[in-house]
Amino acid sequence: MNFKAELPNPYSASWRESYRYTNKEEPRLSSYQAPGGKPVAFTYKSLRIGGGQSVDTAEFPFFGYWSNNPLNEKPQQITVTGYVSGEKYIETRNALVAAIQVKTSDDSCGYLDMPLWGRFPVVVTEWNIEGANSANGKADISITFTRAGFSEEKRVSDMGNTLSSGDIEGATSALKKAAADSFVSSVIDKCDTDTLVSGFDKMKRELVNFVGRVQGAKGKLNSIMNKVNSITNLIAQGVRSPAELAQAFISACFGIAAGVMEIYSAGVGTFTYFTRSNNSANSTESNADTSAGVLETDETDLEPAEQFVKNNTKNTVMNFLNAVNFSIEYESITENQQVTKNAMENLYRTIAFAACAQLLPELGNTTYNQQTGLWSLFERLENSLQLENSDVYKAVEDTRTATAQTLLSKNASVEIKKEISQETPILALAIALGCDADRIRALNRISDSYRIKGTVVYV
Repeated sequence: MNFKAELPNPYSASWRESYRYTNKEEPRLSSYQAPGGKPVAFTYKSLRIGGGQSVDTAEFPFFGYWSNNPLNEKPQQITVTGYVSGEKYIETRNALVAAIQVKTSDDSCGYLDMPLWGRFPVVVTEWNIEGANSANGKADISITFTRAGFSEEKRVSDMGNTLSSGDIEGATSALKKAAADSFVSSVIDKCDTDTLVSGFDKMKRELVNFVGRVQGAKGKLNSIMNKVNSITNLIAQGVRSPAELAQAFISACFGIAAGVMEIYSAGVGTFTYFTRSNNSANSTESNADTSAGVLETDETDLEPAEQFVKNNTKNTVMNFLNAVNFSIEYESITENQQVTKNAMENLYRTIAFAACAQLLPELGNTTYNQQTGLWSLFERLENSLQLENSDVYKAVEDTRTATAQTLLSKNASVEIKKEISQETPILALAIALGCDADRIRALNRISDSYRIKGTVVYV
């Protein structure tokens, strides 16, 4: 990452030297340079730069106070005023307007060069030029910039260098640790023991309901339930440590996710084995020339079995996504009770978000509408999280990015069908579907390569 929020270095620590007032050279003027263009000089009158912090302010009217938590730095805004003058002021004025009109972005920025401030990479947001009738040979200028930032393309590329499509495990591991540490720091000085016990008992009962909808071998279900019951065991043993209870809850959630995935893998493998054996045996009797074990399995024979284990993943994902509505029904009277309650609810939602990140790519082939709906719920759950802690904020961002990349990589070659009701040129259709025109021709029987109507298969 090459983004820097600090001010650039000026030409000199001395303002006189910055302006070149101490030598025989022409005084240094300010200038603006468009992407790929030449600097256009103007005389500087004033510069105003502003920034600050994005602050999340939580109000607690019942207790009569509020809390401020800084989240990140706001984009810096720069407004510069000045003028162009002289015999060639019209030429200079028009050149400056042409430069300002060149489109700028984070990846293709302009440069504002100020003797007392240095050289800023900027994006133009607004400009005004004023020429009075009485001010012959002079035009006043005012330009507003946003300092160039770190573009979305670079951010995704930079994230892709560290989080590949298979690194959801690493992202969620970081999120688990950050969520646990944030929970402990939130309640360490304001923990209400009764609320803590009642809250984790409610969270445990929610997980028991999750396991109750999972279908699988009795041994595997018992293994999952043992992880969930570890929360109750700690409470029964008199453990009141927020850190230990949080770790038990996190272990239980990911124990459910891992158990569901294991049931899916084992179930599909077992059903495939027996289905292939039956198919091979039946086929050998009818066709002696067919080698045993070479026949392809009829996927329709596997549908009931696969659906049996796929429902586990789907149901578990939906249960975790519904964490957005989770609340601990415990009346809060004191500040400590309210803080403890809020921290546990946020822990529940954050870990549910992490568990969903691991399970969503395991749903197998889903339709576009299904994926869109699930992703919408996934983002809704993310938006319900309290992200004041910077480590949690970063871990959530990394987890969402890793999940998106994994889903995209898994579905890059999934065929989708779409009904085209009106005849559409193939090039326009390719652009609309986001699929190469040659790929559309390869996947469909097209008699007229110019206009297409009916069912179209694309990826």
